[in-house]
Amino acid sequence: MIKESIRIVSVLAAICACISLLVAAVYSITEEQIAKNTEIKIEKALSEIFPVYSSKSTLEFEKPDESINSLYKINDGDTVIGYAVDITTKGYGSDGINMMIGINSECKVISVVIVSATSETPGLGQNITKKDYLDAFAGMQSGEKADTLAGATISSKAVQYGVDVSLKAVKSIVNGELSVKEAEQ
Repeated sequence: MIKESIRIVSVLAAICACISLLVAAVYSITEEQIAKNTEIKIEKALSEIFPVYSSKSTLEFEKPDESINSLYKINDGDTVIGYAVDITTKGYGSDGINMMIGINSECKVISVVIVSATSETPGLGQNITKKDYLDAFAGMQSGEKADTLAGATISSKAVQYGVDVSLKAVKSIVNGELSVKEAEQ
């Protein structure tokens, strides 16, 4: 009885080890491609917000909110033309809503680009990706609110939260309230 139990446990442990090695191998093979795809998505979102820019630099700072993934300073030559905040907020779906929010140097929203909202409800929550809804954020300043979408209250509040957090972070940087370190890209 004990020998049989030890044999079963040994077989299960060997199977688990093999599967773990397989998962690690797949991860190491796909890691580089995932990073490339992420960079492509970031560049696409940046070019939608800032059609003409010469450089971007990643700003390193103590994040005022954990939903901020990255913050970029966007330049055209030596002139700062704005900031882009890569942020993921909790929507209705489990994966969250990843968006890039462009903010000009006067701390007004230029544009909001939804990078990923795949787990939001089709036909309801997915409506946050529509241009007419996202255009409502253009020109918005800190403290201003956009209308929520009927049937997609949680998703639209998540976008509003992302805009609010982004505006607050950029305003803190522009006003010198947050110290930042620049890393050229």
